Amino acid sequence: MLTGAVTTHIVNHDPVVESWAAPTHLVIMGIFALANWPADRRHLLRAPAP
Repeated sequence: MLTGAVTTHIVNHDPVVESWAAPTHLVIMGIFALANWPADRRHLLRAPAP
C-alpha cells in the first residue's frame, strides 16, 4: 500500500512538503521488516556468490 502511495505522489508531481509522509513510512517499514526477517530466510537477501 505504501508503494502505491509513493507512486501516486511521484506521478502527481506533488511538492515534497506535501508528500514526505508516505516515503518516510515506506523506508521505516522496510527497515522494520528487514530487522524482523526470520533468520532461516536471511540467505534469500544475500547476493549469490560468483
